[in-house]
Amino acid sequence: MRALMSGGGGTRPGVRTHFRGFTVCAALFVGGCLLGTAAAVALPAGTPVGTYISGLSVAGAEIIGQPAGGLGERFLSALLSAGKYHIIALLFAFSLLGVAGIPAVAALRGFLLCFTMSAAVRYYGAPGIPAALAIFAPEALIAVPCLFVISAQSFTASFSLLSSVARRAGKAPSPYGGGFFGRCALCAAALAASALVTAAVLPGALSRLV
Repeated sequence: MRALMSGGGGTRPGVRTHFRGFTVCAALFVGGCLLGTAAAVALPAGTPVGTYISGLSVAGAEIIGQPAGGLGERFLSALLSAGKYHIIALLFAFSLLGVAGIPAVAALRGFLLCFTMSAAVRYYGAPGIPAALAIFAPEALIAVPCLFVISAQSFTASFSLLSSVARRAGKAPSPYGGGFFGRCALCAAALAASALVTAAVLPGALSRLV
């Protein structure tokens, strides 16, 4: 695990910096989850929660009985829905703003995930719980851990860039290496597999649950 998180050579950002990024992002993700749950519970009575669900989740269309398109379309939609936060976090790895932007992305992801799930349960009641679990289980089990991996290493890279600028270092060691992009590739493969399962299995599963 130490070798995985350090990404190889000792001159690159190590376990301590990765752990700092992971801790910050995880804390804000949990805070976003709590805020999202509270926001869904606090929605006024009669609010068309189904509209929120449909807009925030690719599976929302399945819940409220709208057509979801073919397998390819569902796969691309599921991949974009799950992976857009990872892409944003990865882009922040090459920016000085990532130190603030990456934790914000984690907080937003936690808020939207728990808001959508809580809103679905509130809107549909007890019968909606199995459907909500079916919809969001792939994201909770695969997309969220992948987001933590990408966020932690991207935070580390951005922090390294910011430190180099603050110290006015000449030629600092690169925060990007084989381990950095290798973990990105593994997460991309996991997200693609999760999106494929979601696109192929979810519509049939939901038709039996709701």
